[in-house]
Amino acid sequence: MEHIVLGYDGSEAARSALEWVAARAARRPIEVTVVVIADMFDAERPVIRAQQDEATQRLRELAPTTRVDGRMFDGVMPGTIVTASRDADLLVIGVHTGRRLRAFLNGAIPLRVSTRSEVPVCLVPAGWDGRDGAVAVGLSDDDSSDAALAFAVREAAASGRVLRIVHSWLMTAPGSPSATGAPHPTAAAGHRARLQ
Repeated sequence: MEHIVLGYDGSEAARSALEWVAARAARRPIEVTVVVIADMFDAERPVIRAQQDEATQRLRELAPTTRVDGRMFDGVMPGTIVTASRDADLLVIGVHTGRRLRAFLNGAIPLRVSTRSEVPVCLVPAGWDGRDGAVAVGLSDDDSSDAALAFAVREAAASGRVLRIVHSWLMTAPGSPSATGAPHPTAAAGHRARLQ
Protein backbone atom coordinates (compact mmCIF):
# COMPACT_ATOMS: atom_id res chain seq x y z
CA MET A 1 0.00 0.00 0.00
CA GLU A 2 1.32 3.42 -0.95
CA HIS A 3 2.17 5.75 1.94
CA ILE A 4 1.77 9.47 1.24
CA VAL A 5 2.97 12.30 3.43
CA LEU A 6 0.85 15.40 2.90
CA GLY A 7 2.49 18.64 4.03
CA TYR A 8 -0.29 20.90 5.28
CA ASP A 9 -0.36 24.53 6.41
CA GLY A 10 -4.01 25.49 5.96
CA SER A 11 -3.36 27.54 2.81
CA GLU A 12 -5.35 27.36 -0.41
CA ALA A 13 -2.47 25.42 -1.98
CA ALA A 14 -2.44 22.94 0.91
CA ARG A 15 -6.19 22.40 0.52
CA SER A 16 -5.65 21.71 -3.19
CA ALA A 17 -2.93 19.20 -2.31
CA LEU A 18 -5.35 17.52 0.11
CA GLU A 19 -7.97 17.24 -2.65
CA TRP A 20 -5.33 15.77 -4.98
CA VAL A 21 -4.50 13.13 -2.37
CA ALA A 22 -8.21 12.34 -1.92
CA ALA A 23 -8.60 11.92 -5.69
CA ARG A 24 -5.62 9.54 -5.69
CA ALA A 25 -7.24 7.56 -2.86
CA ALA A 26 -10.30 7.06 -5.07
CA ARG A 27 -8.10 5.28 -7.66
CA ARG A 28 -5.83 3.15 -5.46
CA PRO A 29 -5.37 2.06 -1.84
CA ILE A 30 -3.18 4.51 0.06
CA GLU A 31 -2.46 5.58 3.61
CA VAL A 32 -1.81 9.22 4.43
CA THR A 33 0.09 11.03 7.13
CA VAL A 34 -0.88 14.69 7.34
CA VAL A 35 2.17 16.58 8.57
CA VAL A 36 2.12 20.07 10.05
CA ILE A 37 5.21 21.89 11.19
CA ALA A 38 5.54 24.28 14.11
CA ASP A 39 8.48 26.05 15.64
CA MET A 40 8.91 24.73 19.19
CA PHE A 41 8.43 28.28 20.48
CA ASP A 42 5.52 29.06 18.17
CA ALA A 43 2.61 30.70 19.97
CA GLU A 44 0.38 29.59 17.11
CA ARG A 45 0.67 25.89 17.98
CA PRO A 46 -3.08 25.59 18.79
CA VAL A 47 -3.89 27.08 15.37
CA ILE A 48 -1.45 24.70 13.68
CA ARG A 49 -2.93 21.73 15.56
CA ALA A 50 -6.42 22.86 14.49
CA GLN A 51 -5.22 22.95 10.86
CA GLN A 52 -3.96 19.40 11.21
CA ASP A 53 -7.26 18.25 12.73
CA GLU A 54 -9.19 20.03 9.96
CA ALA A 55 -7.06 18.37 7.28
CA THR A 56 -7.31 14.85 8.71
CA GLN A 57 -11.07 15.19 9.17
CA ARG A 58 -11.57 16.53 5.64
CA LEU A 59 -9.46 13.77 4.14
CA ARG A 60 -11.44 11.14 6.07
CA GLU A 61 -14.64 12.64 4.66
CA LEU A 62 -13.34 12.65 1.08
CA ALA A 63 -11.65 9.23 1.30
CA PRO A 64 -13.47 7.24 4.00
CA THR A 65 -11.65 3.96 3.33
CA THR A 66 -8.20 5.56 3.58
CA ARG A 67 -6.18 5.34 6.78
CA VAL A 68 -5.31 8.91 7.78
CA ASP A 69 -3.01 9.95 10.61
CA GLY A 70 -1.81 13.38 11.65
CA ARG A 71 1.59 14.38 13.02
CA MET A 72 3.03 17.65 14.22
CA PHE A 73 6.78 18.17 14.01
CA ASP A 74 8.88 20.88 15.59
CA GLY A 75 11.23 22.45 13.10
CA VAL A 76 11.54 24.61 10.02
CA MET A 77 10.86 24.12 6.35
CA PRO A 78 12.05 22.48 4.23
CA GLY A 79 14.28 20.21 6.32
CA THR A 80 11.56 19.03 8.68
CA ILE A 81 9.10 17.94 5.99
CA VAL A 82 11.90 16.17 4.11
CA THR A 83 12.86 14.28 7.28
CA ALA A 84 9.20 13.52 8.10
CA SER A 85 8.67 11.98 4.66
CA ARG A 86 11.83 9.88 4.54
CA ASP A 87 9.91 6.58 4.87
CA ALA A 88 7.02 7.59 2.59
CA ASP A 89 6.45 6.58 -1.01
CA LEU A 90 5.36 10.07 -2.03
CA LEU A 91 5.48 13.58 -0.55
CA VAL A 92 2.70 15.94 -1.60
CA ILE A 93 2.73 19.70 -0.98
CA GLY A 94 0.77 22.61 -2.37
CA VAL A 95 2.36 25.48 -4.27
CA HIS A 96 1.20 29.03 -4.94
CA THR A 97 1.53 29.91 -8.61
CA GLY A 98 -1.11 32.54 -9.29
CA ARG A 99 -0.19 35.37 -6.94
CA ARG A 100 3.22 36.71 -7.86
CA LEU A 101 4.30 38.01 -4.46
CA ARG A 102 3.24 34.90 -2.59
CA ALA A 103 4.72 32.65 -5.27
CA PHE A 104 7.97 34.62 -5.08
CA LEU A 105 8.13 34.51 -1.28
CA ASN A 106 7.21 30.84 -1.02
CA GLY A 107 8.65 29.63 -4.31
CA ALA A 108 11.99 28.62 -2.88
CA ILE A 109 10.44 26.18 -0.40
CA PRO A 110 8.91 23.76 -2.95
CA LEU A 111 12.12 23.87 -4.95
CA ARG A 112 14.22 23.12 -1.87
CA VAL A 113 11.83 20.35 -0.78
CA SER A 114 11.97 18.70 -4.20
CA THR A 115 15.77 18.88 -4.41
CA ARG A 116 16.34 17.57 -0.86
CA SER A 117 13.69 14.88 -0.72
CA GLU A 118 14.69 11.23 -0.92
CA VAL A 119 11.20 10.32 -2.19
CA PRO A 120 9.21 11.59 -5.19
CA VAL A 121 7.54 14.96 -4.59
CA CYS A 122 4.22 16.01 -6.10
CA LEU A 123 3.68 19.78 -6.24
CA VAL A 124 -0.02 20.59 -6.47
CA PRO A 125 -0.85 24.14 -7.57
CA ALA A 126 -3.34 26.21 -5.60
CA GLY A 127 -6.70 25.96 -7.32
CA TRP A 128 -6.08 22.47 -8.70
CA ASP A 129 -9.41 21.26 -10.02
CA GLY A 130 -8.93 17.62 -10.95
CA ARG A 131 -8.73 18.02 -14.70
CA ASP A 132 -7.05 15.18 -16.50
CA GLY A 133 -3.92 17.11 -17.40
CA ALA A 134 -0.54 15.75 -18.32
CA VAL A 135 1.90 14.21 -15.88
CA ALA A 136 4.90 16.57 -16.01
CA VAL A 137 8.45 15.72 -14.98
CA GLY A 138 11.72 17.61 -15.20
CA LEU A 139 14.67 15.96 -16.92
CA SER A 140 18.23 16.88 -15.98
CA ASP A 141 21.44 16.64 -17.98
CA ASP A 142 22.70 13.77 -15.85
CA ASP A 143 21.07 10.70 -14.32
CA SER A 144 19.81 12.55 -11.21
CA SER A 145 16.27 12.70 -12.61
CA ASP A 146 16.07 9.05 -13.68
CA ALA A 147 14.03 7.99 -10.64
CA ALA A 148 11.62 10.91 -11.14
CA LEU A 149 11.27 10.04 -14.81
CA ALA A 150 10.52 6.38 -14.01
CA PHE A 151 7.94 7.48 -11.43
CA ALA A 152 6.29 9.84 -13.93
CA VAL A 153 6.15 7.13 -16.59
CA ARG A 154 4.39 4.79 -14.13
CA GLU A 155 1.97 7.57 -13.11
CA ALA A 156 1.12 8.44 -16.71
CA ALA A 157 0.61 4.78 -17.64
CA ALA A 158 -1.55 4.06 -14.57
CA SER A 159 -3.73 7.14 -15.08
CA GLY A 160 -3.88 7.04 -18.89
CA ARG A 161 -2.52 10.58 -19.08
CA VAL A 162 -0.03 12.17 -21.40
CA LEU A 163 3.55 12.34 -20.12
CA ARG A 164 5.15 15.78 -20.51
CA ILE A 165 8.94 15.82 -20.11
CA VAL A 166 10.44 19.23 -19.44
CA HIS A 167 14.11 19.97 -19.96
CA SER A 168 15.82 23.34 -19.81
CA TRP A 169 19.32 24.72 -19.73
CA LEU A 170 21.04 28.03 -19.16
CA MET A 171 21.65 30.19 -22.15
CA THR A 172 24.55 32.60 -22.52
CA ALA A 173 24.07 35.60 -20.24
CA PRO A 174 22.67 38.69 -21.99
CA GLY A 175 25.34 41.27 -22.72
CA SER A 176 28.21 38.81 -22.78
CA PRO A 177 30.46 38.88 -25.85
CA SER A 178 29.09 35.54 -27.06
CA ALA A 179 25.43 36.29 -26.33
CA THR A 180 23.31 35.72 -29.43
CA GLY A 181 20.01 35.02 -27.69
CA ALA A 182 20.19 31.34 -28.60
CA PRO A 183 22.18 28.44 -27.23
CA HIS A 184 25.19 27.18 -29.12
CA PRO A 185 23.92 24.80 -31.85
CA THR A 186 25.97 21.88 -30.52
CA ALA A 187 24.66 22.43 -26.98
CA ALA A 188 21.07 22.72 -28.21
CA ALA A 189 21.42 19.47 -30.18
CA GLY A 190 22.75 17.71 -27.08
CA HIS A 191 19.81 18.90 -25.02
CA ARG A 192 17.32 17.84 -27.71
CA ALA A 193 18.99 14.43 -27.85
CA ARG A 194 18.50 14.08 -24.08
CA LEU A 195 14.74 14.28 -24.63
CA GLN A 196 14.76 11.41 -27.14
